[in-house]
Amino acid sequence: MARKPCLAVALDLLARRDWLQVELAARLKQRGYPEDDIQSALVWLDSHRVLNDQKAVERALETNQGRKAVAREAWIEQLRRRGAGEGLLLDALEQLPPDDELAIQLLEARHGKWKNVGQAARHLASKGFEPETIESVLEAFFDEEFRSQ
Repeated sequence: MARKPCLAVALDLLARRDWLQVELAARLKQRGYPEDDIQSALVWLDSHRVLNDQKAVERALETNQGRKAVAREAWIEQLRRRGAGEGLLLDALEQLPPDDELAIQLLEARHGKWKNVGQAARHLASKGFEPETIESVLEAFFDEEFRSQ
């Protein structure tokens, strides 16, 4: 059976989620496609506006809300590992709400599921929030409950 062309595989991958150009190229290379085929596919995707790093970062920004919210630095580090350039990261930082707002979103999205303040604090810490942010958010969110524990 003949192997799928590189462009077809790239389109299949993009049908499932947005990819940064560098991570799509790495995935295609991992699948054994030659560098020339990968570059040709990337040029075609870019010229037809199918592959767009800015759009991929914006989609990632949209998902960093509610139950999936993580601290700003953790989110930026995720994008950095995916291969986002510093310019994209700086633009994204301007669009991200402050950590305390993200932490409140996370707590509200799971409201009623917290057995105690400690559980909520551990969850926020696992999402990369700083201790100072966690303390202030928990004080505001749990108010009287926080003081009694």
